[in-house]
Amino acid sequence: MSRNVFLSLSLILFISRSLPAFEVVIAPLKIYTLERERASGREISAMIAQDNKYVIARPALSEAVMNIMEASSLCDREGYDNLIFGFLTADDVKCSMELKFYSHRTRSVETTFFASDAINQIERLSAEISEKIFTYIDRDSGYYKQEPEKVFQPGIFSIPVTLGYWVPLESERRDYSTSIICAGSGIQVDPFENLHKWENLALEFRFGFSVLYELSINDPDYETFYLHKTNFFIPVELGLLITGKHSFSISAAPFIQMDILDLRKNYQEPETAVSAAFGFSAGIAYNYIFTDFFRFGLSCSFDFVFYDPLQVTFRPGISVLFNLGSLVIEESAE
Repeated sequence: MSRNVFLSLSLILFISRSLPAFEVVIAPLKIYTLERERASGREISAMIAQDNKYVIARPALSEAVMNIMEASSLCDREGYDNLIFGFLTADDVKCSMELKFYSHRTRSVETTFFASDAINQIERLSAEISEKIFTYIDRDSGYYKQEPEKVFQPGIFSIPVTLGYWVPLESERRDYSTSIICAGSGIQVDPFENLHKWENLALEFRFGFSVLYELSINDPDYETFYLHKTNFFIPVELGLLITGKHSFSISAAPFIQMDILDLRKNYQEPETAVSAAFGFSAGIAYNYIFTDFFRFGLSCSFDFVFYDPLQVTFRPGISVLFNLGSLVIEESAE
């Protein structure tokens, strides 16, 4: 800037509340000398935006705002919540800047920023006014302060839901029955965040209680029946967590199996038979961890039921796991 000139610059900034933190955009500045020679104000805009996380220098607006009426009109037209406008003036010795923070919610100027410096210290003046804008938005103004972020905090309890199919391995059972479906749910307890942890690996340990229902019907060559199986498991699971996204696990579970046979013989009254036996299950599973709240997995297991003779069942399936955590306010890193 040369001596014996008068500079009038209109600054236009708006704040967008749609982002996690405030974004303040500064429009191109309009510069006029006494001789009405026009110059670019983009360099001063960039100075104000430098090192200020709320201010972004981009040529988004080109319209100067001189007063509250023009600020209100611009906010109505463009849908802005807040607007900062003002002037920079200069004489032979110094330059001064005055910016007003206009709230369209209250339709009033909520605060005014002032700064002045020597005529050859435009960069330092821009940094000073930028710091005042930053301090007001970041600390002094409660109304414009960013809401604290809520994050999901995993709990020690989870709800597994499984859906699959079961296949009896004895040829005799396969000859007279047809498996339909198996489904179950329960509760898992994860008492440790990680049993042991390495750089990209972690050891997981869980136990719990679950109930599984299995249904089969007669083969077409046999009399009509419905076999309802209900298994009560106490599973223990050991898993290897890789990069926080993939989990491979092995499990073992003693259980009690209750069988209800609903027999429909031709020309006879329906009959119901109930039996029960202890069993033991062993399996493997893979889970993909979408979030701390939700996992999706594939599994297969072998169930050994201690009837006479021994019954062995192969059970593939899919599963989802919902963690019963809670939303908590994330503490500030400051």
